[in-house]
Amino acid sequence: MYLDYVVDIPDVKGKITFRTKGQARYVYYEYSREYNPSKQYTNVKRVTIGKVVNGRT
Repeated sequence: MYLDYVVDIPDVKGKITFRTKGQARYVYYEYSREYNPSKQYTNVKRVTIGKVVNGRT
């Protein structure tokens, strides 16, 4: 992991989400969805791809 490397947040419609934990804001990428017919809801598979720096969204 490169802690001193800054990249732009990808512009993929419907795949990028943001979550705030304390003072930090994290960027998540959704890579899969799996429908569970017995429970009738969708399990979303997400992975953290980075952290927002200096309020850039």
